[in-house]
Amino acid sequence: MSQQTKPDPAIERFYRDAKDYCAFIDSFAQGKPDHLYEKLLYLLSTLSKDVLDLPFDMPDDDKHHDKHDVSHDEWHDIANLIGKVISAELMRLTERHEGDEDGISRAETLWDDISDIYRDLARGIRLYEIGTSNEVAGAIWEWKWGYENHWGNHLFRALHTVHEIRFMVMAD
Repeated sequence: MSQQTKPDPAIERFYRDAKDYCAFIDSFAQGKPDHLYEKLLYLLSTLSKDVLDLPFDMPDDDKHHDKHDVSHDEWHDIANLIGKVISAELMRLTERHEGDEDGISRAETLWDDISDIYRDLARGIRLYEIGTSNEVAGAIWEWKWGYENHWGNHLFRALHTVHEIRFMVMAD
């Protein structure tokens, strides 16, 4: 990766998006946030839009990047927290989809979608905050490659499910 003297606005914007998403999920520790599903729709939509502006660049070396992973225990704690906060709406969504395997499957896996997005974004945030050109390139690669190959799939399934909860389940 070439040395950057000024931060790229698209990268800075996505970094802020990722931080906002993770901070919002972390706030679940204080209880269920007001306007939870509106905020999730906004954050997920923003991530899906701004990730498209990220460059796709390979880090020179990624041998130390795995030490910045979100551990399984950290992920497990986040996943449990998410599950507790959204459980009531997931039960209502599951009831709404009685007999519809796809709808039930989406309802049953929303906690996983939200927590996997968190894990992949947090890993990039940790690398980005180191600030060296190689770690910044690693963060960008984590975010862009992860979007194209992992967390992007979770994001669009979560968007579908969160939209349904907000506008169909909560409107009942």
